[in-house]
Amino acid sequence: MRKEEIFRLLGVSDETELESLLDCKSVEYADEISEENSEENYFIINRGTSKYGIPLLERSGFEHKKHKLLELPTDLNERPYICEAFLTRDSLDTLGSKKRKKLKDPIHWECVTSDMFAKKYFHRGHIIGHSLANELVRGIKNKDKRILFVQTAWSNMNSQGLNTKSQFYFESKLEDTIRSGRNILYKSELIYKVPTDKIPLGIQIQAISIDEELSINVFIPNVSPGILIDYTECKITLE
Repeated sequence: MRKEEIFRLLGVSDETELESLLDCKSVEYADEISEENSEENYFIINRGTSKYGIPLLERSGFEHKKHKLLELPTDLNERPYICEAFLTRDSLDTLGSKKRKKLKDPIHWECVTSDMFAKKYFHRGHIIGHSLANELVRGIKNKDKRILFVQTAWSNMNSQGLNTKSQFYFESKLEDTIRSGRNILYKSELIYKVPTDKIPLGIQIQAISIDEELSINVFIPNVSPGILIDYTECKITLE
């Protein structure tokens, strides 16, 4: 998807407005700088010399040897908002997808299940991936309310092969890094345009490995080809 199409679907005018929403100095659309794949539909934040951006994370306590959940609140409207964690091998899912419990519905999920066409475009997205942190968040009170959100399949898992750098791609990179023995400081944030939005515009993922060889700061837009999302009213229109 072209950058202009992403902005249109998000209802964002340009990079300047997106930078304001992300509270960052710079964003670059990956499609404009990619030499390998034109289907890289994400934004790099504070790119600098890093391929996937430079995270702005508080490094104090980064020497933790045990995995630890640092932050997982909901906001005043009971929407999932931020997740920050120190991830190790002990954090990773040990059950496998076949043994996972059926997911509960995120807040405002009813908005995308009322239409048979809309339903196929959406997933129960995770503010922190199940494979990355199932053991870390297991048993947390109101876990589903704090972790799950309405996310397009395109944004989450490369639906129809049209988005090779979906959230799943970056979470897989993080999982591979952790399995190699390098712990990670992780932070994700759902970006809402206004306080009353029912669906986030997208998710910002920041991560850095303890050896600093892996550095990620990206924004993955919560859009999809073929539909238009009213993020405030949670209404879906087929295009």
